[in-house]
Amino acid sequence: MTTFAVPSPLEIARLSKQDGKRYELLQGRLVEKPMSMRSNGVAADIVVALRSAYPRSRAHILVEQPTYCFEDSHHMRVPDVVLVWAHRLLAGLTDDELQIPPDLAVEIVSPTNTFNDVLDRVEEYLNAGVPNVWVAAPAQQHLYVYRHDGTLARYRVHEILKDEPALPGLTFKIADIFPQRPATNTGK
Repeated sequence: MTTFAVPSPLEIARLSKQDGKRYELLQGRLVEKPMSMRSNGVAADIVVALRSAYPRSRAHILVEQPTYCFEDSHHMRVPDVVLVWAHRLLAGLTDDELQIPPDLAVEIVSPTNTFNDVLDRVEEYLNAGVPNVWVAAPAQQHLYVYRHDGTLARYRVHEILKDEPALPGLTFKIADIFPQRPATNTGK
């Protein structure tokens, strides 16, 4: 992970467009957030699962949304996917960054993530008031659901996510969000 000094949080969008990279602002420092093709595919499939349950009139589902929902104004995370109930964004979608905690933040584990980095993100979101944080682990094909009440659920690829208290009406097969693994060649 490459770290750069940045003069102002306002430079993030310009630098992201200029460099073609995703950045987060961590205690006033610009940090690159790389993401793999597989992780991008999982994020897209999660958006499809969420969108199938929640029309635009009910929820805003955003990809790579810069989120300023933390106490430190020089701290910004970029979850891979967020969901915000439409009634919480009275002005609808604007050109501004998200200034409130989303109702769901999703992080997809990439090859460059460490276990501690992922857990730090989960704790930051929960402490900022995000009621539901998902961590999708493509290599294991597991979805971890961290809830603001301190409970945790792990869904495996053969299971179905349903009856999540903070996400009424959402049901999908975990297999639908993970790409099929290629068959291994046994040489026969």
